[in-house]
Amino acid sequence: EAVRYMPEWVHRLTNTPAGSGFTSGNAPVVLNLTKAKVGPLICFETISPEEVAATVREGAELLVNLSDLAWFHDSMIGEQMIATSVMRAIENRRYFVFAANTGPSAIVDPRGKVVKKASLGQAEVLTGNVGLMKEFTPFSRWMLF
Repeated sequence: EAVRYMPEWVHRLTNTPAGSGFTSGNAPVVLNLTKAKVGPLICFETISPEEVAATVREGAELLVNLSDLAWFHDSMIGEQMIATSVMRAIENRRYFVFAANTGPSAIVDPRGKVVKKASLGQAEVLTGNVGLMKEFTPFSRWMLF
């Protein structure tokens, strides 16, 4: 939501429709799918431990973060976001899938190991196995900020 208040020249620097009417939600959401309860995280939510823990408390058994990293071009921001995804996986003891439209993307296990990874700037489909976890860690139970 804050993007809409940025100067016009900031919008022109991106190659995506930054600030085009999207607003933040007011509570974590869990997608109750047939075989899993998936915690969807959008863009930079992977860097927010309190957002991820709140999503787990809502019942997420698997965490999935979708990010549009195209406007960062060939920077290292994708690697940094995977690193924060590793932390969120460990804190909440959940598999964490980080998917970026331009890469890198990764599957992280609950112990923080990157078990599969797709490269930056490569057109590829990342596939792998994930598990569903239900237990709360002390972190996910009490992380409130």
